Amino acid sequence: MNTILKNRSPTPATQQEASKKWIRNTYFWPDIDPIRIYELMQATHVKHVPTEPAFRNAIMTGISEANATLYDYRQRQIAAGYPSLNCVPALQLDGESEKCFHYHRAVAALASANLVKHIVDKTNSPVAANTHRAIADLCRDAQWSVRLIRAHQRCRTEGF
Repeated sequence: MNTILKNRSPTPATQQEASKKWIRNTYFWPDIDPIRIYELMQATHVKHVPTEPAFRNAIMTGISEANATLYDYRQRQIAAGYPSLNCVPALQLDGESEKCFHYHRAVAALASANLVKHIVDKTNSPVAANTHRAIADLCRDAQWSVRLIRAHQRCRTEGF
C-alpha cells in the first residue's frame, strides 16, 4: 500500500498492481480508488495510517454505509433513466460530476470515522476520549455530502 501512495505515476508493472487495488462498487455507484480516499482523509486531518487490510475494510464499510443511506436516491435515479451516478445531471468540478465528488467525500468520511472509532476502542487514554468529537464531525461531514448528492439543504432552521 505504501508504495502505491508514494508513487503517483506508477510504472506499468505497478500500474497493473494499483488497478487491482481499486474497490469495485455496485452497478450504480462509482468504483473507489483507495489512493483518492487516503488523500481525502489526509485533507480532513485524519493522520492515522492503518494496515492495508484495515484500511480496505474501513473503505468497504464506508461504501456500504453510503450505499445504504442513498438506497432510495439510487432507486429514483434508475427509475428516471440514469444507469449510474455519473450519468445523473450535475455540475462538473474539475471534470468530475459534483455528485460523484460528494459520494467520494461521504465514503472517505465514513471510512475515517470507522478507523478513528477503532483506535478509540483499542485505547482508553484521555486523548482517545477527545476523539469522540472527531468521530461526530466525520459523521456530520458524511451526512452533509449525502444531502448534497440528494440536492437537499445541509441544515434546516425552524421559526419559533
